[in-house]
Amino acid sequence: MKYIMSLIIALLFIGCSQEVPPTKKYILDIEIPKNVNNKFTCKEKSLKILSPYASYEYTTNNLYYVLDSQEGSYTQSAWAKAPATEIYALLLKNIRKSAIFATVENYTSISQGDINLEIDIQNFKQYFSSDEKHSYVIADITLSMVDKKTFTIIAQKNFYKKVITDSADAKGGVEALNKALAELLPEMIQWIGNSCR
Repeated sequence: MKYIMSLIIALLFIGCSQEVPPTKKYILDIEIPKNVNNKFTCKEKSLKILSPYASYEYTTNNLYYVLDSQEGSYTQSAWAKAPATEIYALLLKNIRKSAIFATVENYTSISQGDINLEIDIQNFKQYFSSDEKHSYVIADITLSMVDKKTFTIIAQKNFYKKVITDSADAKGGVEALNKALAELLPEMIQWIGNSCR
């Protein structure tokens, strides 16, 4: 009996002493594209970018994936900041840089803005094949420009990218999501400039 108890205690200590590897934190690291040549500009108007609409999974730091129609999240990999926060910050920075509007304000500003930009993040995750050897990501975001005075939609467009990952792991997924967003951002800014009136 003493031997069994000693063995149990030893196993407990061994289990508790194992080090858990630190969680890798990933960011959306995108080089800001050059100014976009827009057909139209709204130099006399102000834009207010509203807080993005996104399901819970995109407002947390968890890095989600889909395998065999089941959703999960990585245990040793996560976002440094929630995807919704990062996407919002990138859009805000790029639209300001484009100089389409007189001013571009974030959702915390007390200014009303002439035009509101609504962001709907519908998909931003990694998908695995059944054998887990291959994966791809989908970035699916809808933008709506709303006239603040009449509350009517000026323009609306869905932006969608599917990118195959270089590796079927968290790092490959993040790199592919970065690539998808890097391709979408210039398209978004071009559309905003051309839709502005």
